[in-house]
Amino acid sequence: MKFNNLNHRIMKKTSKIIVTIVAIVVFFFLFAVIVGVRGDAGHSTPGMLGLIAFAGLIGALKAVWKKNDNDDNTGSDIEKR
Repeated sequence: MKFNNLNHRIMKKTSKIIVTIVAIVVFFFLFAVIVGVRGDAGHSTPGMLGLIAFAGLIGALKAVWKKNDNDDNTGSDIEKR
C-alpha cells in the first residue's frame, strides 16, 4: 500500500511539472504575439494585455501547485460523509 501511495504522489508531481511547463510555453508564445502586435502598432511595451497575460500565468501556476490539505481520492463532499 505504501508503494502505491508513493507512486501516486510521484505521478501527481510529474503531471504538475508537465502542466507548469506547458503553461509557461503558452505564456511566452502569447506574450510574443502581444509584443509583436503592439510593436506593429507603434508601441514599445506590451501594455495592459501583457500584464493581464502575466497575471493569468501567475494564477494558473498557483492553481496547479495549490496544496490540498486532505488527500482523499474521493471527488465530492457527499462521498466523504
